[in-house]
Amino acid sequence: PSAYWLPGCPLRRSRSAGGAHGCAPGGRTRRSRTGKPQARAGLARPDRERAGQGRTACARRRGATHAGGPPPATPARACCRVRSSVTNGGKTTLAKNLQKHLPNCSVLSQDDFFKPESEIETDENGFLQYDVLEALNMEEMMSAISCWMENPTHSLASTHEESIKEIPILIIEGFLLFHYKPLDTIWNRCYFLTIPYEECKRRRSTRVYKPPDAPGYFDGHVWPMYLKHRKEMENVSWEIVYLDGTKSEEDLFSQVYEDLIQELAKQKG
Repeated sequence: PSAYWLPGCPLRRSRSAGGAHGCAPGGRTRRSRTGKPQARAGLARPDRERAGQGRTACARRRGATHAGGPPPATPARACCRVRSSVTNGGKTTLAKNLQKHLPNCSVLSQDDFFKPESEIETDENGFLQYDVLEALNMEEMMSAISCWMENPTHSLASTHEESIKEIPILIIEGFLLFHYKPLDTIWNRCYFLTIPYEECKRRRSTRVYKPPDAPGYFDGHVWPMYLKHRKEMENVSWEIVYLDGTKSEEDLFSQVYEDLIQELAKQKG
């Protein structure tokens, strides 16, 4: 299968900022600004049997051999990864806007796969290590992706060109999507939202997190970890489209939407 993506921001955790969108595993809930839980519609969390089937199907699509013979043919589908490798960069808003306007579009958020706080380790300064892969249930996330690839969730939107509306689209947004090798073969379009230090710190100060940020957490941990992850991206071999996160929501949406429409048209042939 072909794929797209838009990369993500560190330390998003269970923010009290609402913004549920698209498909989340197992009907999990997120809390809104008012503290009331919001159900997330879309991808259902696969049970153990389904998850196993999904992982097998995903391996087959990557060309792995299996007892039944050669891998079965699969329909064309796109996978768009939404990422802003800096906290509060705007990836969730962009993903939500894209889902509203793209046909047959689902959204999967890496934030929905954080482990419980009791399982999160701390560094030498006592800061919770939320911005490392070990803080996430990545195997569960891969199972959810495989489940979608087996049975794509279709959007009700159908106002777009006939040439692309039948192609299922999965937007995956998260903050460590570039750093998990099993995801490398899924994408065919990658986006990375960035914002400068001052704007990033200002936006983060307006958000409420559970658990809350400890004093000095941004300067002592969040921003240094972002710089570390950004440095690691220099070793990425595929093309990344960098986006200016200080632009308006409308400008960012227009830029990515037009780019995706062109890519979908190419895929359709």
